Amino acid sequence: MLAGLGLVGLRDHQPLASLSSGQRTRLGLTSLLVDEPDLLLLDEPTNHLDLDALARLERFFVTSAMAALIVSHDRAFLDATESRTRVLRDGVARSYSGGWSAVVAAEAHERALLGEA
Repeated sequence: MLAGLGLVGLRDHQPLASLSSGQRTRLGLTSLLVDEPDLLLLDEPTNHLDLDALARLERFFVTSAMAALIVSHDRAFLDATESRTRVLRDGVARSYSGGWSAVVAAEAHERALLGEA
């Protein structure tokens, strides 16, 4: 699992303070994934990840059957990994099939049907 997120080479008992932000993020994700929870709740999981770690995380979610609720501003990550996206606007929750681009397209279609700009 450590190798999968690019954490080989860390010393045993290495202090967290000596790790970079990206290494700490990857280590936290690794510890979550090792536990194999029924549901992952992740807030901005791509923060501080380099491109390699981001690609590895995307591959994990694309190939995993694990359920996850992900809060993220990383639209490309959401498009690559999400099969269903839920959006909360003005206290109303809506569900869309697909990633963030599907939400944008569906909302544009809804505005067009209503004659809005």
